[in-house]
Amino acid sequence: MRYFNIKIEQRKALATYAIDNNLSILSDIQWITAEKIVKILKPFEEITIEASKRSATASMIIPSIKTILLFLEKAKESCEFYEIKETTEKLMSSIDKRFTFYFENESLCITTTLDPRFKTRFHKTCMIERIKKLIVKYMKDSNSPDTKLSENAISLTKIQNSETLTFEEIFSQISSSNRIMSMEKNYQHCYLTELQNYLELDLIRRTDNIFTWWKNFTNIFPRLSKMALKYLTAPASSVESERVFSTGRNIYQPKRNRLLPENGEMMMYLHII
Repeated sequence: MRYFNIKIEQRKALATYAIDNNLSILSDIQWITAEKIVKILKPFEEITIEASKRSATASMIIPSIKTILLFLEKAKESCEFYEIKETTEKLMSSIDKRFTFYFENESLCITTTLDPRFKTRFHKTCMIERIKKLIVKYMKDSNSPDTKLSENAISLTKIQNSETLTFEEIFSQISSSNRIMSMEKNYQHCYLTELQNYLELDLIRRTDNIFTWWKNFTNIFPRLSKMALKYLTAPASSVESERVFSTGRNIYQPKRNRLLPENGEMMMYLHII
């Protein structure tokens, strides 16, 4: 991209040099085509730079793909890019083939939803309810209300499996069952309410720091903030991730192949900070 930009900016100088040295030069139509290709490729450059930042997270993957596809769709229909329509179509086809399956990837969908810059705005309509249910399920699994419910369920199972049941035990079984169901419904409602309150907040700006946002809202969304810590990870192809792998390669040498994973992880952390 930078190479093409420099060539276009230095067009007159290149033309003068070519004439002075009897070299062939691009025609006006070819220069115009080159300028349009640069415009089409500009979003790819911007996303690459964005993904290389230290603060980049995997939550940008789905929004970036959708934005590029929409940009290319509009470019294909625009008269401005008529000369490179075939190139635009091939780019769209290539992205479709390689990336659109991410739109239904559960982990990426949850990650995008937990990013206060995007939430559910970039998801398919048919996916939104499914994602909400997944988030509520994970909230429930990772925030189980102490062990009271599970203890009650165990004692209830023992009563059900008992060979000698008394009237009192049967009575306790029915009352305990209703109480457990009521508690589960209450917790389910709490999880759903927390998620709904989060989704109803306005989106923050794309340039805002999402980690600062979650730090400020930890007390308001305690369960979701725990999930955010888990899911808002760096994309695997980010510069920071590649540095970790490079550091790991330098640490794990043939003569140090018995280094424990915990010690290796600490050493990588110390090298990176």
